[in-house]
Amino acid sequence: MPSTASFDGRSSIDSGAHLFEDVELASLIENLTLRTKTPTRESAQSDFAHVSDVAMSDEEPYLSDASGSSTSSAGKPSKAPMQPEPCALLQNIIGLYDPAEELKNFPTTCGQYLELLFTHRELFSACPHAHTGCSAGLAQLARSLELRAWRADRECDSEAVAAFRHESWQVAAWLQTGAPLSVL
Repeated sequence: MPSTASFDGRSSIDSGAHLFEDVELASLIENLTLRTKTPTRESAQSDFAHVSDVAMSDEEPYLSDASGSSTSSAGKPSKAPMQPEPCALLQNIIGLYDPAEELKNFPTTCGQYLELLFTHRELFSACPHAHTGCSAGLAQLARSLELRAWRADRECDSEAVAAFRHESWQVAAWLQTGAPLSVL
């Protein structure tokens, strides 16, 4: 017999297991601002391509054939563009945990991290241009989870790492091509 849940102003299913309280999520959404002019998909693609080009240019000295005719930019300081910030939701999650403490309190058992991914996906689908830095933010969360020490209550860390990386790739792919996200 399926159980029914009632809405009482708080989370309707075991509020202690959720990553966010409804009030925290509401305040995050209230802090989001929508601009009247939104960048087009082409400008988002060009920003992504520009970041990729810069990353590739760092490898040029390693690919050099060391001939005298090659040009070198070793004497020139490189101006790497600033990476866009993740959305307010991911900034809040990343900011809640001290990087030196390796996300010690981030719950991954029983798929609790999925609430964050699904909430982020809903926000991303509503306003994709506001999430240009989220791919890097999700990858940062995955890396932090991957590096933290193993404990019995963290047996699902590898699944969470894979899920955060997958979502990071999905966000990056959508921003590059404009294709819709697939289901996890």
